[in-house]
Amino acid sequence: LYDRLQTQTSHQIELLDQMLTQYEAEPDSETRRSLLAKAAVIGAYIKRRGNLMFIGEKSNITDTTELSACLDESFANLELMGVECAVDIPGKNSIDIRDAIRVYDFFEAVTEAAMDDLRFVWLKARSLEDAVIFYLQAESEIELSTLSELSDTCVYEEGVWRFSLRIGKAGEQA
Repeated sequence: LYDRLQTQTSHQIELLDQMLTQYEAEPDSETRRSLLAKAAVIGAYIKRRGNLMFIGEKSNITDTTELSACLDESFANLELMGVECAVDIPGKNSIDIRDAIRVYDFFEAVTEAAMDDLRFVWLKARSLEDAVIFYLQAESEIELSTLSELSDTCVYEEGVWRFSLRIGKAGEQA
């Protein structure tokens, strides 16, 4: 399980290593602080991604509350970078652990791609009868259209990227 986590987060582990190496060599205290905040975001993802994998070892199903806890920790670290964050995910919706990981991985991909220009991130989920739709908005001038391959929809308007991911509730098809 540890080896699988290391393999699945190898990109983030390398990124974290680069940031910490930069931190040690950086003389400017403000730049050092920024690098530490970015490292905290990456570290939170690695930790919480591992938690989701551990849950997946016991059950194929999790609650959206667990995904919300992962995002809350990531958002707390993004706020250290001055990013405004909001999350609204209704609890008590059972989803496949693979889908929880898909949503969290997508959030991380957006965060990493836009990290140097991210001003706000908003993630909201809407529960339907047979599915949960996740809406992610990120304000950034950085080009994120390549991430549209990972989402169901992608729109860019007035500096804000809007993505959606539709996942089935556990035991149902979206």
